[in-house]
Amino acid sequence: MKNISGEKLLILERRYKQATLVSVVLIGFVIVLGASLSLAQITPIGLARQTVDALWVGVIFLAGGALLVRRVRNRWDFIKDTFILKGLDGTMCRLRNDVVITMLFGVGATVLGVVIFLSDGVRFDLLRAILASVVVMAVSFPRKNIWKRIASE
Repeated sequence: MKNISGEKLLILERRYKQATLVSVVLIGFVIVLGASLSLAQITPIGLARQTVDALWVGVIFLAGGALLVRRVRNRWDFIKDTFILKGLDGTMCRLRNDVVITMLFGVGATVLGVVIFLSDGVRFDLLRAILASVVVMAVSFPRKNIWKRIASE
């Protein structure tokens, strides 16, 4: 890995801090939401079983979709093309946006898990959806050494 100049390092640090802040806030939101709802006493609203099953399919698609989007958007040729067209700042901005998009997929899976929990009142369903969401978010969390490698290329 080549050394990174001062200006490039400032751009990298700024965009990385933004991505990390958004990631930590969203992961914290999911965990606090799950903890508070798992302790709450609710009256189930009683959706049809087919509706709950469709919501579970939505959770699976959001979790899998987040991993697929991350895989597709972080291809090396896409990153090189962005660097050629927009420079380092544009590339770091794109990486930050990709992190935010995949984190929001995880939040969407959590919201569907909350709807499932409110419909049937089973806490384990909520915890399963939150676990899937946190796993997706942990995989999507920005890694500074990879961002540095991209900036030095």
